[in-house]
Amino acid sequence: MPREFAKAWFSMFTDDDFACQDSGDKWLYMVLLGQPALNYAGVQPMNMRRWQRAMRDVSGTVPSEAEMHVRLNRMERRRYVFVDPDTGETLVRTFMRSDGVARQPNVLKSALRALAHVESPKLASVLASELDQLVMPEVKSDKVADDIAALNGAARTHLEGLAEGFAEPFPEPFPEGLPEPLAEGFQRPGETEPFPEPFPEGLEEGSVVVQVGVVSTDPALKVGEYACARDDDPTKTPSSPGSATNPDHEPPSRCTEHRDLPADVRVPPCGPCANFRKAHERWTERQSRRAAELRRSLSTFPC
Repeated sequence: MPREFAKAWFSMFTDDDFACQDSGDKWLYMVLLGQPALNYAGVQPMNMRRWQRAMRDVSGTVPSEAEMHVRLNRMERRRYVFVDPDTGETLVRTFMRSDGVARQPNVLKSALRALAHVESPKLASVLASELDQLVMPEVKSDKVADDIAALNGAARTHLEGLAEGFAEPFPEPFPEGLPEPLAEGFQRPGETEPFPEPFPEGLEEGSVVVQVGVVSTDPALKVGEYACARDDDPTKTPSSPGSATNPDHEPPSRCTEHRDLPADVRVPPCGPCANFRKAHERWTERQSRRAAELRRSLSTFPC
């Protein structure tokens, strides 16, 4: 099913990390959420001209492409948006969780199919971690459950294979960005459009709207870096941006319903718990690989 609107939760604007960003960065984030090309995995093709036109001010001034690069670099450093100019893909990192795609089986299947078609190793690395944090829904239909399990497995295999050896921190996508403060944008001459489009897309005005969500206290709806450690467990202490060189936080090993049970209590058969256990096992394997790589790198230095 095609997207017709984007959700902008009230909690976004009370999140300290999001609220303290440059106002232009926040507006660009909303512009990216409101693009019709954004799929349910949070990925969309780069369309700099469309984004620039959406960022015009009251005088018709359009931000330059270099200014847009600066904003995208800045948002990537804070882990809101990731861009791969080589494949022309852009990712809104927390979209799958904040949009609640896992709550609707058919929407979830669309997201999983989209994940299996990501071309960027960089985005695949980020999305593999995001997929670990999704809670697969409990569905009554065995066929739907089997479909979701198969799509989830295919998406995970694709992402992990594509992202092999590609880990954060990533180099900035636009290293030629301007130093701050941003240079003044250029003015639209007269009544002409700033970027003539050879292939008009014919979208009716207002075809995409941004829906402001009703109050929610779900920590997964927080989009800021400070909230990264809270995505799955609100009792975890958020990490500071300066120390977030490895954002691969430890996922819980049980679902929210059974998470507070003592460790020695046997949990009854539970599909969500099984997903969390598998995610935790994958996380443990990644940590072991990183520790081994660190030991190898340290062994190359003389004492």
